[in-house]
Amino acid sequence: MTAYRIQARVGGKYLDTNLDAPTDKEALDKFVQLASEGKIKEVNTDFYTPKFTGITLEEINVESGKSTNVKEASTPGA
Repeated sequence: MTAYRIQARVGGKYLDTNLDAPTDKEALDKFVQLASEGKIKEVNTDFYTPKFTGITLEEINVESGKSTNVKEASTPGA
């Protein structure tokens, strides 16, 4: 299992959670399921327009307590 942090901004709401899943695809599927069941707290935000939709997914390195950023994830040997 891998730990992931997923954040979404949609319809003027902000959702943020950490979860475990075997793959990033399964992590996103689990995020959608939890959000649709109301198990992820939705926070109203004025910073983003309700028309904006954005999702970020980070793989969390549990041993170091740090997340892997896009540059590190896409750089061989990083």
